[in-house]
Amino acid sequence: MGRHLRPDRFDTDPNSPNGADAWEHWYYTFTHFLGLVEERKPDKLKTRMHFLSPTVYKFVSRCTDNDSAITTLQSLYMQTKNEIFARHLLATSKQSAIETLDQFMQKLRNLARDCNFKAVSAKQNEEDAIRDAFINGLLSNPIRQRLLENKTLDVSTAYDQAKALDLAQQQSQTFAQVTPSICAAAASTLDQTPETTLATSRTSCFFCGYDRHPCHMSCGRCNLQVMWQTGTFPESLPGSCQLKAYRSYLAVPRLLHQCSGCPCESY
Repeated sequence: MGRHLRPDRFDTDPNSPNGADAWEHWYYTFTHFLGLVEERKPDKLKTRMHFLSPTVYKFVSRCTDNDSAITTLQSLYMQTKNEIFARHLLATSKQSAIETLDQFMQKLRNLARDCNFKAVSAKQNEEDAIRDAFINGLLSNPIRQRLLENKTLDVSTAYDQAKALDLAQQQSQTFAQVTPSICAAAASTLDQTPETTLATSRTSCFFCGYDRHPCHMSCGRCNLQVMWQTGTFPESLPGSCQLKAYRSYLAVPRLLHQCSGCPCESY
């Protein structure tokens, strides 16, 4: 058998942009090669392993038969194309400034390969056209993105999913509008509570106007201190002074007394 009939070792990264094309070409040449050596009855799995690079071999090293090895490699390199997106690319493709007519036509033919065109009825063609126009014309990009998650999709399913997603978005916006209002009201209540409590708990000094505090008054005649806030007077205070102090405590006159210990003027 001539050397030119033997395929090269397959050594392509599955994530390569041209991985699918490289696999498709290699698979064709290797299948043709196995057909040529069929009369020798070779072990197909071992023969296939011989034509794989070490990097690719690790993907099928545990396969026990040729069919499972082919299935594994097919799933790695031949990713299922999104029919809707492929048709969108075909419909919106335009000739670039550096492309000739032949190159542009070839590009369109390559794009058409992923569109899954097949013989269908006129009604099915109509449904597919409506589906494509519906998805392309959607105003909501998130809804379009969710629809494109489907590899294949008919127009009725596309409409039902879009309707459900649109309703969910509207309801979500309602939640987003209500929640901040509730939180703001709660925060306002929390913010006002300490001030209200503080305001109600504060009383001002009658003489100085500042916050209430222990205020020791002294008699203007004998200079003995009087507990003005509680109305208690020391026993050493003369009787006449006690009487005047008690009357002052009741009537709160600003005479003969001064408020020591607070920033007020003498009275």
